[in-house]
Amino acid sequence: MPETMPLPQNQPIAKQEAPKKPTRLAEVVGEEDFIPNDEITEAEFMSPEEAAALGQNGLLNEQFDDISDVHDKFSPEMLQKEEVVEAVTFKPFNGVELGITLEKKRGRQEKGELNQDSVLLFEDPEIGEGVGVFDGLGKTKGDASGALASAKATEVLPQHLREAFHGMNVAQISEQFSKLSFAAYDAKNQKAISATAETYAGIDPEVMKRAVAIAEAFQRVNDDVKETGGETTACFTLKYTTKDGKHFSITVNVGDSGAILRKKNGEVSLITKPDKPIPQLIEMGRLTPELLQQMREKPTEVVAFGKSYEALTRLTTQSLGTKIKPVFTIMELEAGDEVHNVSDGVLDFNVDENDELDLQLIKAALNAESYPERINRLREHSGLRSKIKASEDNDFKDTDDISDAAIRIAA
Repeated sequence: MPETMPLPQNQPIAKQEAPKKPTRLAEVVGEEDFIPNDEITEAEFMSPEEAAALGQNGLLNEQFDDISDVHDKFSPEMLQKEEVVEAVTFKPFNGVELGITLEKKRGRQEKGELNQDSVLLFEDPEIGEGVGVFDGLGKTKGDASGALASAKATEVLPQHLREAFHGMNVAQISEQFSKLSFAAYDAKNQKAISATAETYAGIDPEVMKRAVAIAEAFQRVNDDVKETGGETTACFTLKYTTKDGKHFSITVNVGDSGAILRKKNGEVSLITKPDKPIPQLIEMGRLTPELLQQMREKPTEVVAFGKSYEALTRLTTQSLGTKIKPVFTIMELEAGDEVHNVSDGVLDFNVDENDELDLQLIKAALNAESYPERINRLREHSGLRSKIKASEDNDFKDTDDISDAAIRIAA
């Protein structure tokens, strides 16, 4: 996970009804014992009312009170200890299917250090269903504060989101929405572009309300993360179904994690704009193609902006634990569409939008036949990428922590 480098302040930034019978069930895909020496057994089905009575904290495992070990297995602290977590999916409920996977970088596996990535599964009968990825940033190499920061974010976001949603001034929602920062998905060119609130003019007021609640919740989470002494990226997607049956995803991003859209027809695109120096400097017009090429040719030398190209690729321009300005992307989804929130262990190609190898591997991974396979292969593609790069570069030594928290509109 890269360190944070702020850019100049004037930079342009570029219900469906619940089923009559509950259908929540955790199922492990891949190896039966995805956590060594333990086994997840089937949980009794629970109704939304029973789940709410448990005092949900945002982790779906809280709904499985009949098997005490499930909470431990899905807590951030436990997941961060595991070397590899095979794809775990949850059978569809409220029109969505959630899934997660994680893998600790090789260097951390060898040293017994924590995975600095954390994942969040969120469900609220009124607000919607969501998934999030948080990639922690320690102050020094081997520092555990990054893991603490990402775990803290997953712990406190659900409660802050509920409090913000139920405590907001409804009369001010439109005004507050207009002050948010936005990106938008350009379907024609299949990429994220800069946007404004006007881009989303006429959007359902309930979607606006949830975006505003997420924005307020992120500011509160930011305060909590500061207390850990670490920092973390954040990419969170909330799905909400309107009264007329339209599915909307509200994705908010801080840092160099991001969200990948896989359409039901197999098209794959990045729907968030990275908080990375090089893409932002390009968009600002300060980094020309000619200058970028000079920097690539001398990656370890300082050519411009006071840092080498190699150093700039490792930086992010904002993260939780610092001053933040979250960027929102709102989309209408169809049955079969998927949004994968991933850490930069998956998105290394997004350094300067020039690494076709990584993008090709991501597209290949997300064209696997089944949803669980796609989640697993998205994690595995990073290992393949590392082998290819290691064969080309003798100095290439390690992967990064990898995580994917996915949400799929059930067909």
